[in-house]
Amino acid sequence: MKETPVTARSERAIRRELLRYNRFLGLHQVLWAPMLTTATMLATTRLEHDWSPYPLAAAILLASYALVELLFLPRRLAIRRVARTETRNQRVRLAMKHKLSISAVKVVDR
Repeated sequence: MKETPVTARSERAIRRELLRYNRFLGLHQVLWAPMLTTATMLATTRLEHDWSPYPLAAAILLASYALVELLFLPRRLAIRRVARTETRNQRVRLAMKHKLSISAVKVVDR
C-alpha cells in the first residue's frame, strides 16, 4: 500500500484566497476603481479649462487606477506576509504531526 504524500497549501494559493476576500469598507478593490474614476471625472468636468478631452480622460483614468493601487498596496503587502507565514506554519504543523522533516512536506497549489 502506497502512502500518500503530506501536502500543505502553497503561498500562492493562500494569497489568492486572501486577495479574493480583500475588502475595504465592505467593497472589493474592483468596485473602488470605477467609483473613484467616476468621481474624478465628474470633479474635473467642473473645471473651467479648455483642455482636450481625450488626453485628459486618459490621464484621469491612469491617475485613478494609480490611486486605487496605492491605497491597496499596504494591504497587498500584508496579505503576502500572512500567506508566507501561514504556509510555513502549516508545513511545520504537518511535519510535527506526521513526524517528518519539514522538507518532506510537499507544497502544492489547490
